[in-house]
Amino acid sequence: MASQQSSPDIPSPTKSSTSSTYRAPRASRAGVKRKMKYSRTRSGCLCCRHRRIKCDEKRPVCKRCIIAKRECEYPPENTSVPRKRKDEGENTANRAPKPKKAKSSTRRKGKSRVRTKAKAALVVEDTARRSASSSSWHKSFLSLSAGGNLDARSGSAVATEGVTEEIFGPAADHQPIQPEQDSQAAGTTELATPSTVSGARSFNNVSDAVESLGAQGSAPMLTAPDYLLPWFSTPQERELILHYAANAAPLMMAIPSGLNPMLAINLPLALACPKGTNLASDALRVALLGTGAIHQAFLLSRSGVNNHQTANMFQFASKLRDKGKEMVKRSSMSQDGAASDGTLGAITALASIDIFFGGNGWLDNFSMAKEMVRFRGGPAEMLKMSQPRQLAEGVTLSPARMMLEILAIYETFGCLTTGEEPTLLSDQWEEWWSVGFSTYQKYSVEKQFGMSRIMVHLFARLTRLLSRVGKSGKRFVLQPTLSANLDPADPLEQEASKLRLDVDAWIQHLELNTLDQDRIHVGNRAYALAMRILLLRRVYDVPRHDVSIQSAALEVLRYCTVSTAVLNMPIDLVWPAVIAACCLAPEARSWCLTLLEGFKAQCCFDIDTAAKIVMESWTRSDRGDARWDWKEVCDDLGLKVL
Repeated sequence: MASQQSSPDIPSPTKSSTSSTYRAPRASRAGVKRKMKYSRTRSGCLCCRHRRIKCDEKRPVCKRCIIAKRECEYPPENTSVPRKRKDEGENTANRAPKPKKAKSSTRRKGKSRVRTKAKAALVVEDTARRSASSSSWHKSFLSLSAGGNLDARSGSAVATEGVTEEIFGPAADHQPIQPEQDSQAAGTTELATPSTVSGARSFNNVSDAVESLGAQGSAPMLTAPDYLLPWFSTPQERELILHYAANAAPLMMAIPSGLNPMLAINLPLALACPKGTNLASDALRVALLGTGAIHQAFLLSRSGVNNHQTANMFQFASKLRDKGKEMVKRSSMSQDGAASDGTLGAITALASIDIFFGGNGWLDNFSMAKEMVRFRGGPAEMLKMSQPRQLAEGVTLSPARMMLEILAIYETFGCLTTGEEPTLLSDQWEEWWSVGFSTYQKYSVEKQFGMSRIMVHLFARLTRLLSRVGKSGKRFVLQPTLSANLDPADPLEQEASKLRLDVDAWIQHLELNTLDQDRIHVGNRAYALAMRILLLRRVYDVPRHDVSIQSAALEVLRYCTVSTAVLNMPIDLVWPAVIAACCLAPEARSWCLTLLEGFKAQCCFDIDTAAKIVMESWTRSDRGDARWDWKEVCDDLGLKVL
């Protein structure tokens, strides 16, 4: 009979005090019995719950507590334990998908960005406190800020109507910016602001808030505490100045370091007076806000945010630039304003904005800068009167020197397209460029622009020669062997021969010198070879297919690639890349396009202008147009780029 047949040894189910159902163990493929699937209950003793182990739920003391010699305690019987509803899975189709966790590399980038922005925020805080404590007006302003509550807004969705009224007036024709937020890329976080300005540092919340925003396509904007109210009265202004503080060094320094001269010089000048009391300080503040705004517009354009939002931010940055130039013009009309470092700092910041916009519209601003230098007695006299500012303990930098160096280098490269001679680095002034003593100032050009002072001086000589050769309409014959003993009859040809000797000697020196920092060495080589190309093409009219030009062009691209891909320092290498790219053979053009795309990691809209010049040059060269070189392209397109 079937009932009398032997059956497998199956354990009989026993009743348990729990409501969990019995599950028979399934046999594996090898015939070995599997253990019963672990099923944790939610009605065990509190000790087992705390230890996160299975409780047999025997009362009054469970077996686990007896073994562990612990006090066994059960929750009250009428206490219900929250449980996940089983029917919640029925509506999963209507749920929003959970965001994927960021990869470890993204988290590392996000944490690095948090540290950078929090550190910059602390710099702004310290500068604001020092400016407020050293001024007689700070009590009334701080009492106003302590009495009001800031409208804390999310970092990625901020309207600009407030700052527009403050800067342009209530009747300004400006559309408020209301960015549409990507649910996957950004979140909204309100930052609590303290009610008073005194006390310990109040930026501890900034780091947490930025970290909660995560790694986004565009750098998240920060909401500042109210200690900045005397200078930046709207949330948008405070967010932009913090964005400037966090990005000034990597955006405008070829070799960023812990010492940030852009903040150390500009912030004290911008916060020297409360808003509306000093036109020079107001102009500098607007210029700094414009720098942050144009960089935000560039980040938005790269992050894939809708074009309407990017266009609004770009338009807002453009209005800040125009307003800053108008304020600088009014400030320079007064004697105090013309002699102020704040006005000169605003002009310098506006020159940087012109570059970030693509390099156009800088001529009028530079004319004012040169007039101010002339009014103050020239560069050497300005350096004698300038008081050094402390960057760190034992490290100082003269505000006038930093601004003059930036303006002089900008003017030197701007003369490539204007065809004029540089004036700040010329014989009409007493010598001021060299620094005889070993301080931070001696290497400020290297850190800011990634090339030596000698390199800048050679390039100024080259632009002066190109201007004179271009105006004369002459071209000289390249001698196979060049010697200093052979002096041509034409003074202009003599100058060209001497400069060619100096450039070749400088290139040989760079091949032997390995003591410079990697970025400085790479920058010197790239610019020196670009100078060789300019001499051969613009002075001696050597065809671009010549071996010497092709080898120099490829070397320039190689050094620029090393700086961008290996060193991650692509700042201030656009001109060598453009000069070399226009001479490239067709098979090397894809390399150049990759390089220009790599520049966008830390540069701005100036890379789009550079790509436009290069692409137009290639198009003209392919169709046999005689005006294919970068200079003719800029002249025909009206690009007087900086």
